[in-house]
Amino acid sequence: RTEYGAPGFMRLWPHELAEFAHGPEHLIWVDAGDYLFYADPALLLEEHLKVTLGSGVASYADVHSGPMQVFSLVKMRASGWSEAVQSMIRQEVDSGRVDKLCEYGEGHSMHLMSLQRSDLFVAVSGEWSHEPRNPWFLYHGINAPVFVKDRERLWHQHEYPGLVDRTTAFVHCPRFAELLVAYTIEARAIPMTGIDFVTAIQRARGGHTEHTELGWVREPSALGGQLLRCGKPVLAMHMVRNFHSHVPWTLRLLDFWSNRPGAWSKTSHLRTMPGRLDVMQ
Repeated sequence: RTEYGAPGFMRLWPHELAEFAHGPEHLIWVDAGDYLFYADPALLLEEHLKVTLGSGVASYADVHSGPMQVFSLVKMRASGWSEAVQSMIRQEVDSGRVDKLCEYGEGHSMHLMSLQRSDLFVAVSGEWSHEPRNPWFLYHGINAPVFVKDRERLWHQHEYPGLVDRTTAFVHCPRFAELLVAYTIEARAIPMTGIDFVTAIQRARGGHTEHTELGWVREPSALGGQLLRCGKPVLAMHMVRNFHSHVPWTLRLLDFWSNRPGAWSKTSHLRTMPGRLDVMQ
């Protein structure tokens, strides 16, 4: 039994499903519903073909091995991919972790494959699977501060800083003020001491300088670990689960791309406002 039914499990066997005469040589597989292309997918295939010239039979964007893959089907059949999948499943079953195999529509299993058989995978640009959260803010399980909760209207009207319009976006890197608020909240000291505040300022200043000088920054792994190349065009956007029910601007965007007003937003729980730095902008 899988979270998305049989179609989800097909992700692990694309070369078997497309094995017929004159079938496709390559296949782009993305999460259904919450994955938005902002650039021509043909450009993704072009990049995949370049990075797999030497080795690799599948590619994914930067650290995001789950939501999007490009498969070279002919090379997969020659590489022993099916046997590799069987070996991975057997290890998980023998270790008593079989329940996790079907998590995230088999995205978890694909992640395990990328770890156990890294020789079969290569990475394309992270902008092909950008997750538009504001980095450096621990929003999982943390309630928004009181001074944010009082600003409900601001939360509902907020838009992601990197979103130009419904069809254009760029990678947003945190500014000094965003980092300062993030590190201040992270301190969890109310009221804050002078030392706490000075420490937050120093951390924010250091982070901002790094971003400015390098032009890119890697998220902490606990927050996703994606490489943010500041100002780069977003080529595709993946709305991870928090965006399905908690973040108004993403629900409006998903409504637009679904061409069904209210398809996402009317079924959401917008009364629940998680602690996110987005609220402060």
